[in-house]
Amino acid sequence: MILRAGTTEDKIRVEARSGKLWPGAHEIHTIPADFKMMKPSAEQLPETRKPVDRMVGADISFLPQLEARGRKFFDGGKEKDAIELLRDHGINYIRLRIFVNPENENGYAPGEGYCGLDYTLGMATRVKAAGLKLLLNFHYSDYWADPRQQFKPLAWEELDFEILQDSVREYTARMIRSLKQQGTPPDMVQIGNEVNHGFLWPDGHISHPDQLARLLMAGVDGCEMVDPEIPVMMHIALGGQHDESVFWLDNMIARGVRFDIIGISYYPRWHGTLDDLAGNLNDLVKRYHKPVNVIEYAIFIREIHDIVFGLPDELGQGTCIWEPLGWRGDLLTATDIQLVISLFMMRSEENSCQEDDRGKSFGIAIEKCT
Repeated sequence: MILRAGTTEDKIRVEARSGKLWPGAHEIHTIPADFKMMKPSAEQLPETRKPVDRMVGADISFLPQLEARGRKFFDGGKEKDAIELLRDHGINYIRLRIFVNPENENGYAPGEGYCGLDYTLGMATRVKAAGLKLLLNFHYSDYWADPRQQFKPLAWEELDFEILQDSVREYTARMIRSLKQQGTPPDMVQIGNEVNHGFLWPDGHISHPDQLARLLMAGVDGCEMVDPEIPVMMHIALGGQHDESVFWLDNMIARGVRFDIIGISYYPRWHGTLDDLAGNLNDLVKRYHKPVNVIEYAIFIREIHDIVFGLPDELGQGTCIWEPLGWRGDLLTATDIQLVISLFMMRSEENSCQEDDRGKSFGIAIEKCT
């Protein structure tokens, strides 16, 4: 949420608690009262011309960590590589997050470097060998980047704005070039993760919209330096929040930010009801003439697929479920994964499973459905 008040940026945390339920929390980010609201011109709203393949995706960036802990995956009682398992059950896209220096002391994986360049190159090799497409998700941080935290990587903390902008451009190009040189180029690139409050704070906070737009465009330019045909996504965590979505997209597009796909996160704890999601997405495709993907979600598989693939003019281009192989022990069931595939591939009822298959965890064993 954005609040227009005061003279400097800040954020207000709101939290509600009831008994033993998980607390509900939200952050309100303030922007200066003199924030210049802008709307894009018709010339700034062209239809996307780059080919954008439909996606039934999965973010499985945790996989190397799961495998290092001894996690194994089975299909019909036989051990199978997790990526091949996903492919064989209809997943066609893998999303991988990448951090700048995750091995740093305060990084994502101190001393280990998970989700850095080396691990990303290894995972990309496996993804492409399995015949799947790759979405590369730039966090532009050493640690998680999301609406609550968008901290600069340690190596960039003291850079002035112009050098920071150049660093974003060159880093983006170098990561994509490294993937391309080993024969595993990304099929789509995401410039920032859940950037509705900006990224690379404080320079790129939403309260500095001109600077935010320049930093986003540095990422886009870096991608286009290597391959101008790669579709570029902007990702906001505003699934059912229509006014906030329009605020962000209007102000960034009007400031010259170019991209091909709108990426949306939808977690009902933060982003409203399914009706809110449907209303928002239907308006966004009509307003901006661009494809929309729900690029992060975890529940309501059938309903989300129905909403996305039912958008007008076939502008609902796909979904990407977040970490189905396991995170804090939360795993998709065999029925869940078959539902993801059947809703995309067949647009009909999910494949039926035998009753004794329904309780098996997808990360431990998945039985074929007929």
